[in-house]
Amino acid sequence: IRAVLDVPFSHGTVAINSLRPQAFSEDDIALVSDLAAALSDAFRRTDDLAKLAAQREHLMVTLRSIGDGVISTDAEGRVELLNEAAEALTGWSQAEAEGQPLQNVFHIVEATTRQPCSNPVERVIEGGRVVATGEQTLLLSRDGSERLLADSSAPIRDQDGSIVGAVLVFQDVTAQRQTEQELARAAKLESLGVLAGGIAHDFNNILTGITGHLSLAGLEATGSESL
Repeated sequence: IRAVLDVPFSHGTVAINSLRPQAFSEDDIALVSDLAAALSDAFRRTDDLAKLAAQREHLMVTLRSIGDGVISTDAEGRVELLNEAAEALTGWSQAEAEGQPLQNVFHIVEATTRQPCSNPVERVIEGGRVVATGEQTLLLSRDGSERLLADSSAPIRDQDGSIVGAVLVFQDVTAQRQTEQELARAAKLESLGVLAGGIAHDFNNILTGITGHLSLAGLEATGSESL
């Protein structure tokens, strides 16, 4: 080996050997330098992709551990990700829901009127702020079941502050609402019991007074007859 061209890049060096002395021209050096720069860029991109894959996996593990349903969308409102709780509540799997418009997967109506609710993600993306639905939001699951929901949506922004999507977090509050309604009914019944007891007490007092007056009237009538 009479000549060596050795150009470093991010993950090593590009080395070219020759049996001829002074075999490499300035053009050769420039070409190999460009190759080294391209390799550096390619390895950086590969590292970035590996980091993104690791971050996505970490995010999925975190989301799977959350008891609330979580759905994320892109800026057009198409579903990108569901966690396991969201799959159970909506009846859609991640594979089936990915790329679908949110309203196809997250089908919500007003509980009393059964009218469709406005798309929360559209409101978030248009307004750029957190949005919460009302207390009477009903989720119509794919399997036909219905659940009362508490949910809120927030925008997802990139490093420049531009909205690139939205995240929706929701939970089934059907049992909680039923408990609240039962407690409210029990409180009303207790109030009615207290009211009825008070009325009965007052009525007894009136009856006592009437009975007393009747007794006195009877005594007076008896006294009059004896005379």
